Amino acid sequence: MQTSEEESVRMVCYSPEKRMKLQQHFKNKSPVKIQGTKRSRTKDNEYSISKTAKIASSVVPFPYNDVTASQLHTLKECLEARLYDKVDVKARVISKSEEKQPVVYQGKTKYKVDCLIADATESIKIALWEDAISKVAISKSYYFQNLTVRIFDDNKYLNTNEATIIDEIADIDKINLSSPTLEDNVVKAKCIGVEMKKSLSCLVCNCTSEEIESFAETTITCPNCKITTLRSSTKRKLVCQLLIEIDDSILSFTCFNDAMQSFLKCINYQTPIQSIEVSEFQKLLLTTGPYEMVVNRSQRLVSQFLKANQQTETSV
Repeated sequence: MQTSEEESVRMVCYSPEKRMKLQQHFKNKSPVKIQGTKRSRTKDNEYSISKTAKIASSVVPFPYNDVTASQLHTLKECLEARLYDKVDVKARVISKSEEKQPVVYQGKTKYKVDCLIADATESIKIALWEDAISKVAISKSYYFQNLTVRIFDDNKYLNTNEATIIDEIADIDKINLSSPTLEDNVVKAKCIGVEMKKSLSCLVCNCTSEEIESFAETTITCPNCKITTLRSSTKRKLVCQLLIEIDDSILSFTCFNDAMQSFLKCINYQTPIQSIEVSEFQKLLLTTGPYEMVVNRSQRLVSQFLKANQQTETSV
């Protein structure tokens, strides 16, 4: 909350109803008066909004200041931040889980996807919930606003919420590939074999299955999430099986739409992956290597192809 031209305080609100009202004021950049706040005994410059607090429109003698309102952090600063701190970050998406994970909360099923982002200082996991999932793609860069710092198994990560804003920005080329999260997953490899096919995937959980592909009826019931949808509403997912040579070993890896699009981006090929002929794409993969890529060794997945002039920052 901005309290003067150059000062602000952190306000914690637990009421969904009051959060919606505050979010509306935030979107409109309109001043607000809050009666019934409590100052934190343990954290400096932090207040909480009580259950009986009243929120109303108001007038203030100072203009809205983007700099004061900004909570922009580097990813290294996020890893050093306090639990539940609100942060904004500018980062590049390195990897993103292909299937949505169902989570039951208060009797309702919500979906989330884990994602790995990086900047010039560090890399960190971010949990994308519900609508935020479709707003993010591998190899693109974004300005994430209003994320929450959380922790699981002693590892900090960032969490989206109802107030999170995600905007695509210009590519961030300088990323720290030597961070502990990424260091062992960046390889230089040559593609020596490729098979590419298009498969139907569930609209809800994004699962790809031979059972889905074999359905002849107008409706499809996903074997993973059990949700029934119209066949016409399912998505076509591109699946590519790569035979790649890493050092002296030949291994099989899988990559999906976003990873394949990142390959085309690396070689400055303008045709979208959905429009390119399979034979043309296979030829490009086999004749324009070797490449540096981010992989998941345990799942045998290629997350992203990196540009040949990708600048790697080193941790200090």
